Amino acid sequence: MNIKHKTQSVSGLVLKIKAMEKHIEQIECPECGKRQITTVLHTMPWWSYVHDCVSCKYTIMESEWVLINTEDELKQIELANDVDDE
Repeated sequence: MNIKHKTQSVSGLVLKIKAMEKHIEQIECPECGKRQITTVLHTMPWWSYVHDCVSCKYTIMESEWVLINTEDELKQIELANDVDDE
């Protein structure tokens, strides 16, 4: 895992901040059905699958996660749309 570090001085204290790795996914809200893009943070020891629906504000937890597309699939869709636009 490649984690970047940034050192910051705050009131004489030196803090080492890790840049968090993440990826995006398209999910569907189990409450209202709205499809939306969300960011999954690569936290330790497990990744964080928590998102507030942009439509109904329902908090979607990992056990309710309905994955529509992964980040790689979203990139493929974007590339295909770019080709169609030309």
